[in-house]
Amino acid sequence: MNTMMNIGDYAEKMREEVIALMTEKQKSNLDIRIMSVDKVNDQKLVGLTFKLADQTAAPTIYINGEYEMHYLQGEPVRYQAMEILSQYDSAMEYASGADMQRIADDAIAFNWDAVKDSLSVRLLEIGRNGDFLKDKPFFDVGNGLALIAIVQIEEPKIGSLSVTINDSIFSSLDVDKATLFRQALKSASRLDSAKLVDMEDALYGSSTNLLTVGADTDGHSQMYILSNRTGEHGAAALFYPGVMEKAGDVIGCSYYILPSSLHEFILVPDSEMIEPADLKELVRQANESVVEPHELLSYNVFYFDKGSDTFTMCA
Repeated sequence: MNTMMNIGDYAEKMREEVIALMTEKQKSNLDIRIMSVDKVNDQKLVGLTFKLADQTAAPTIYINGEYEMHYLQGEPVRYQAMEILSQYDSAMEYASGADMQRIADDAIAFNWDAVKDSLSVRLLEIGRNGDFLKDKPFFDVGNGLALIAIVQIEEPKIGSLSVTINDSIFSSLDVDKATLFRQALKSASRLDSAKLVDMEDALYGSSTNLLTVGADTDGHSQMYILSNRTGEHGAAALFYPGVMEKAGDVIGCSYYILPSSLHEFILVPDSEMIEPADLKELVRQANESVVEPHELLSYNVFYFDKGSDTFTMCA
């Protein structure tokens, strides 16, 4: 009987196979370790970390995909090890071009003056991120949602990289949590500004940002998309200073807030014809059929009351 390995045993076998495929030069001064990492939505990723003795930077190549899509389908581990080794070679070429060692050294030496204008935020749900949040400062924005802070690092040869502020980095910044997140929100709204578009217009290619042009005078839209300029982790833009209130001015009334993913919210103007239970079912269906697990934000529906400027969760 052929018993399949669990991911832990698979990782050890993968490590052995990768080492067997390496040349003596590749193995020189190299330590390959198995690493387990908590990602957003408590996704558990297992990978191989390749650490050269004279460098701080150490690329980690995650193997969950190889395990699920290849090994569990019957493919020999040696074939997957060849792919991992290829990815490692590419990572080392990438690292040499981007000077990843300098980036790693800079991350260790973070200080407030160096990072305060490069801070940004990301939004997640507290309940599904217990392990991920355990070593990170976070700002509870209410109704089960929280912001984490990141530092955007611009590397000329490869573009933008991000480093999540964990407890160790936070301690080196020597500021309190309120100061960190106040500055992170201010910086995020400048680096990747909030964007509100009419969903119907967006389907026809329009990208007009209603937050900058003013109220939706046509008043024809039944749904709006709220994100940021890049569309990456744009759900956090809802909590940029003044964005909820400005969106209310554009829409012209109170509105429901549907989490589409970590990247955006769908805003639905309040009306007597809308049942919150129907909206919640819509979110459930989308989460279970369209949204990838690592990009899921919440199953809850929220509400912004324009009269009282309050943000609440729908029952």
